[in-house]
Amino acid sequence: MQNLITFEKALKENYLPVWRNQLGVEPSALLSKVKKVPLKSDKIVSSAPIGLSGGFGFGAEGQATPAAGGVRFERFETNSKDMYVNIAFSAKAVRLTGSGGAMANALDTEVKGAYETAKWNVGRALFGNGTGVLTTISALAVAGKTITVADTTYLKEGLIIDIYETGETTPVTGGAGRRIVSVDRANKTITVSGDDSTYDAGFITVQNSYNREITGLGAIFDNNITKLYGITKATNPF
Repeated sequence: MQNLITFEKALKENYLPVWRNQLGVEPSALLSKVKKVPLKSDKIVSSAPIGLSGGFGFGAEGQATPAAGGVRFERFETNSKDMYVNIAFSAKAVRLTGSGGAMANALDTEVKGAYETAKWNVGRALFGNGTGVLTTISALAVAGKTITVADTTYLKEGLIIDIYETGETTPVTGGAGRRIVSVDRANKTITVSGDDSTYDAGFITVQNSYNREITGLGAIFDNNITKLYGITKATNPF
């Protein structure tokens, strides 16, 4: 029990501050260039100047000076996004790693693995469109665990995913919390954990992440995303 208390303290005081710093830089060279400011509210509100001030014009002596034209601003709004990584130790693992050193090694392995997972997902989401959709899938008519996907770029072994039917907002029955066991990149298929199942055509996301990811660069260029930070794209082509 004392070991667990000690390791909880280590997570909060030693690992967490480092994580916060590294996750703001390491996932992508682009992310390292983004200015970070302290979060003060769940809703983030900002504004930016659009175009030029209108108060310019050439003239001549004795002619009227240009009419003033103030700088135009647009208001941008978004909500903050939360990210979590859970690690777990079984009672058996605690008993088998009875010494403090062995337990520390086990903890370090899990924490480093969790960080790599977080880093990969942040880097991926930075170029996504905010929906969290990793790829679309074909229908699986015969119950099984091997699913044909449209793209394997954002799929990795070990990732825990949710499976959705097209147009749905909740995972299909038995489709939540499936883990990717293997990825066949040549044939564009994945094998998932759990019972054999059938699926209609749809898509997959990281567990519990549908429409909860950060607004990545993909949102700018995706025509299916009609608003960006509260601004309607169609009426604001800038």
